[in-house]
Amino acid sequence: MTLPTLTELTWTKFISDPDNFELIADQCYRQHTRSKEFDFCIIKNISVDSEYFLKLKTYEKNPFNRYVGQFRRDYNKQFVDTYTDTLLASEPDYTDDHITQLKKDLNLDEIYCLQQTQLPGTLVGQHTDLNRGLSNILVDKGIDQNVKLKHIRKYIVYLDNWAHGQVFMVGRHAHTNWQKGDVMSFEWYMPHSTVNAGLKPRPILFIAGVEFD
Repeated sequence: MTLPTLTELTWTKFISDPDNFELIADQCYRQHTRSKEFDFCIIKNISVDSEYFLKLKTYEKNPFNRYVGQFRRDYNKQFVDTYTDTLLASEPDYTDDHITQLKKDLNLDEIYCLQQTQLPGTLVGQHTDLNRGLSNILVDKGIDQNVKLKHIRKYIVYLDNWAHGQVFMVGRHAHTNWQKGDVMSFEWYMPHSTVNAGLKPRPILFIAGVEFD
């Protein structure tokens, strides 16, 4: 399957088979490494109300399960035991003005947003997201058949300045020394992982969205 043909696939149908998703994502990433130098980019800095997002009620989110999209499904016992740390997560009210502004800042027609705080001494191993949260929103709104792979956007918005020991890794590159409000963009197929070897919690917004042509 060629990349132009791939981009026309309906997103929710594409991710309905996680094993097939894994294979195609891996192929896209390998093609990417042969043709592109950078694995992510910082597209802008936006004004973000960190206090609002950090005051939302949190829950523990385990970043790993059978349907995350981990390359080659290496879910042996040693792997699972290594990556058992959880993130503190919260999801906003999508009717709130803060989310409306985020959509405007990022030029998104639809958005899934999750505040994730990584505590010191934890890590999240390599994975590639299926973005089921976004897909559920599209299904609920009855627009899932309109959203193609080419419409999917992935962003990280940093809610605090970088602190020593905090690293966000995408593909072959690692990101440090960010500023509050920096927006990282990367492709849907990019493997990513994070480490907080510092002394301060690391809060971000994980955003999966839709931008129509």
